[in-house]
Amino acid sequence: MAYLVIGCDLNGSAADPVQGALESWGAVRLLDSLWLLETPLGAGYVRSALEDVVDGGDQVAVFAIQPGSEWSASSEDSPGSKWLQSKIGVK
Repeated sequence: MAYLVIGCDLNGSAADPVQGALESWGAVRLLDSLWLLETPLGAGYVRSALEDVVDGGDQVAVFAIQPGSEWSASSEDSPGSKWLQSKIGVK
């Protein structure tokens, strides 16, 4: 399984199709346009799939993080922070 961080700059697209795709994969929102996902899919596949639902002027970035990676978030009680605590651990 991969732990992915997904960022989206939606300059022309409505957020609904992107949010729908991410939620259908079980992604958890950390910030308005930053999502966390545990998946067997690779980063390139996830980026490509999201690019199918965004407009040409939008940007999508996907990268992997590993258990033990250092992270920090301002809200420790948010679903995204709880995901990080359970999947990644170290803070």
